[in-house]
This record gives sequence, structure tokens and C-alpha cells, in this order.
Amino acid sequence: MDSYRYIVTCPKGLLPYAQAEIESLGYQPIGRGPAAIEIVGDSRTMYRLNLWLRCAHRVLLKLWEGTAATAADLYHWAVRLPWEEHILPTSVLTVSASVRNVTIRNSLYACQKLKDAIADRLRNRLGKRPDSNGRTRQAVVFLYWRENDVAVYFDTSGVPLSKRGYRRMTAAAPLSEALAAAVLAASGWTGDVPLINPMSGSGTIAIEAAMIARRIPPAWLRTSFSFQHWRGYRPDLWHDEIGRAEQGIVERQLTVIACDTSPEAYRAARVNAHAAGVGGNIRFLHCDYREMPLPPPPATIIVNPPYGIRIGEQHEVAVLYKQLGDWLKRECSGMRCFVLTTPSCAKHVGLHAERRSPFFNADIECRLIEYELYRGSRRTSPDVGT
Repeated sequence: MDSYRYIVTCPKGLLPYAQAEIESLGYQPIGRGPAAIEIVGDSRTMYRLNLWLRCAHRVLLKLWEGTAATAADLYHWAVRLPWEEHILPTSVLTVSASVRNVTIRNSLYACQKLKDAIADRLRNRLGKRPDSNGRTRQAVVFLYWRENDVAVYFDTSGVPLSKRGYRRMTAAAPLSEALAAAVLAASGWTGDVPLINPMSGSGTIAIEAAMIARRIPPAWLRTSFSFQHWRGYRPDLWHDEIGRAEQGIVERQLTVIACDTSPEAYRAARVNAHAAGVGGNIRFLHCDYREMPLPPPPATIIVNPPYGIRIGEQHEVAVLYKQLGDWLKRECSGMRCFVLTTPSCAKHVGLHAERRSPFFNADIECRLIEYELYRGSRRTSPDVGT
């Protein structure tokens, strides 16, 4: 079987968790950047990575590297490449790019020049050029251009891997599926103890938790990937991966409890969980978290409270976090709690932090703060965040 180089990209701050997933699938990185990991694998690798990576963004198949100082250079270099080995002229072609070159003011211009080169090459060799309608993502090519160094990739994912397909309804400020999965990985929760998810929003943390515990692949609901429009696509290998995954899904008794005071969030969470196939594994409650019934310890609590980013909310958030800290101290002894929030908000919890792990929620710098809750007060020094 052929050998390929792949670049797995991930959202900001999730590299350690994406790498751990890649290694758990049996692949060792041969290189890494701030938000990307390079590995070597065969064609089966692209199917396995796209099916199983929870914390990643895209799986890129490396095609060629070269040099180009200008957009004209890019075209003349790219039009000579054997695109017919990878792209079907019947596909809809999309080009995306990350460009840092002094001659390029708008990356869309670089995308257009590369798209023209690919289309002209295919028309000259095969008599037909691919369509490009700006909406459909079938064959997706990614351009990485830094000064005079150029690399082109086939984006085997197309739609980002964090788009699982179960989010049918949303609530305010929904948490990314990839970030939720990374938070669960950082917490170490595997389903052996109850999971409590106050302020659950549209249910992402609870849903990702149930999928992890039942070994349901994150891409289980997705029906479309760009690799299905790659000339080397092997449907037999893809369906074999699907079959193996299906055999590994387990029916399991879980205690996952999630609550929110918003009726819209409560409805969204239930709809999304049923779409993901885990509606029967999660107990959703429409109530204040201080009113939710708690299982006996040990248990894990994961909460992503509001951050108070908008002006005028800071005082309300300070009160909310103090109430959360008081509830944890009073009602949750013997449990472990993880709060995903900003360093400034963390100061108001009033509990001693065991550990702080850096994360980003979109562009917001956060910490996943772990509290081990003891009856009474083991230490009285307040958490000061970082």
C-alpha cells in the first residue's frame, strides 16, 4: 500500500490532546508545529483519522512543495503538477489558503490563481475542468504559502472534523465539540464514575462524554468527506473502518446528568443528544444546578460558566462564580470538579486549585481549573487563577 504524509491540524491549544489521539491510533508524529502534527501512513490512515479524531480540525494529505515569489509564479509552478492523479474533473473544486507573502494582499487572489492552474491542467490533460460553485465542498485543496515557500495539500476532511453532525439546535455561545472532547480528555473521565454537567447549554460536554464512554466515533453521523472525491479513494477500506468501529460500540450504563435554567438550552440539548444516539445515556434537567439531584461520590463535575465578556456583566459573573464555589464546597465533597473559564473569572470561585490547564475557547484564553473537593476546607487560600 502507498505511503503518504499527512498533516493533522487542530484548534488553538488542543495540540497535546490531538497528538494523544493520533498516538492511540498507532501513529507516531514525525514533526509538529503550534497547531499541526505530521505523520506518515497509508491510504487507510486518512479514513481512520477522519473517523476517530475528536480534538482535531482537518486531515491534510501532503501533495507537493515548491517555491513561488508571486501569484504568477504560483500559477506556472502549479499548472505543471499532475493534479489528474488526485482530482476528478467531475468534482466541485474548492481552494482554501493560509498565505503570508509580500506580493499578496488577499489570500482569495492566491486561491483563485491556484484554482485556475488546477482547472487548466485538468482541462488540458483530461478535456474537462472541475466546477467551482463556492457552496459545495467536494475536492478541497489547501494552499500553505510562506514568503517563497509553497506547499499544497488535499484536504481529506472538507468540513472541519468538529462538525459532528448532531448539533440540530444551538443555545447561546455553544462550546466547540473538539474543545469539549479535549476538556473531557484533560479531566480523565472515562465513564467509570458519574459525570455532572451544570450550566450545560446545548449539551455538548454531556454528549461528547457519552460518545466517548460508548466508543462511538466522533464522525459517526457524517456522510460526506472530501476524501470521497479524491481519485485514490478506496470505498472498501472506508467501509471496513466503519464496520470495525460499529463492532466496537458498546451499550453501557452511564450516569451523566446535565442541567440548564434556559428552556431553549434544555430543548436543544435533548434534541442534539438524540441525534447523536446517546439520548438514553444522559439525564437532562431544566433547573438551576443548585437544585439538581447529585449522585454519591466519587463523581466528576465539569462546568463551563459564562465569562462575562460583555461590558456590565462583570459584577454578575463575580456573584455567579462565588455561588458556584459555595455550592461545590457545601454539596460536592468527595468529588473532582473542572471549571473551564478565564483567569479573571477563576478568582471568584474561592477554592484552592489543584491544577490549571491552558485552553482557548475560540480566541478567548482560558484555563481548565481542577478542584478536589474535601469535606470542610482542606486549605483556605483562595484560587488566584493564572
